Amino acid sequence: MFPARAHTADTPIPCENSERLQGARARSVDMRRTGQSAIRPWLWFNLLSLDAPLVAILWQALFAKEMDAPIHGPAFAALGLSVWFIYVSDRLLDALHQYGCRATRHRFYQRNWVIFSGAAVVVLFALGVVCARLDPLVFRNGLILVAAVVAYFVLVHFVADAARRVWPKELAVAVLFAIGTALATWSRTGLSHRFMILPIILFATLCWLNCTAVEYWEWKDDRSGNSPSPHPVTLWLGSNLHAISFGIVLCGTVAFCWFPARLQLILAASLVSAATLFCLDRNRERFSADAQRVLVDVTLLSPALFILIKPGS
Repeated sequence: MFPARAHTADTPIPCENSERLQGARARSVDMRRTGQSAIRPWLWFNLLSLDAPLVAILWQALFAKEMDAPIHGPAFAALGLSVWFIYVSDRLLDALHQYGCRATRHRFYQRNWVIFSGAAVVVLFALGVVCARLDPLVFRNGLILVAAVVAYFVLVHFVADAARRVWPKELAVAVLFAIGTALATWSRTGLSHRFMILPIILFATLCWLNCTAVEYWEWKDDRSGNSPSPHPVTLWLGSNLHAISFGIVLCGTVAFCWFPARLQLILAASLVSAATLFCLDRNRERFSADAQRVLVDVTLLSPALFILIKPGS
């Protein structure tokens, strides 16, 4: 082994990484100073909270197609509007807290709080009109889910920090999102509900990993130190995200042939999402924080590849 070479005043110290880090921080400062004028075009879909409704609608369409559930326009509209309203409301409440304004979307909603508050009221009214056209069973089941969502908002935004630390909020979001997405199919399918249990659990797991990735990456990249530490479960999942997503791909691939034919397309979409999340986590340092936030939701758009395939084929 060669002895370590001491750096002297005449010895240049490698500083490529330092310069890259300073450049990234400078770009971040520029983005904050310039505000909305610096927002990239591909980021608007996320800032306007349109990505989550699209994910929900695509998975609902896949669930309905594979489970022979007669779902029509009002159910898709109600799902899209309700998801948009919930996500925007959550971001508006986050914008009221200083620690919640660490990401571009938080600062965006803080600057445009009045505009999106008004838009949320309009969407809520439209949602009420659409819900009047829903199947009665779907509507009744939806009311139960609304109660759960209200309880989530109370616990996350209006209860002391000590109470919120008991459970990872990312898990709650994932479970509510998955149940809400599958609710119309569950209510309208003529098949046994046991066929839906595994797909819902699998989708909820993907949503949990998605929410965990967002929370963990943003907390890890936050240089201000103002953000509260995520739940210990979230920290563990975030630090092992690539291994968990790879495990899902491996186990799902092995079990694919044993899955009922009716569930294979749902499993295939889940495997594509898990695989792309694995690749993103392994290569996320190549992307900006905003790009990571957009791409992590893109990983859940996999049903678009399978919706047109004939059910059970």
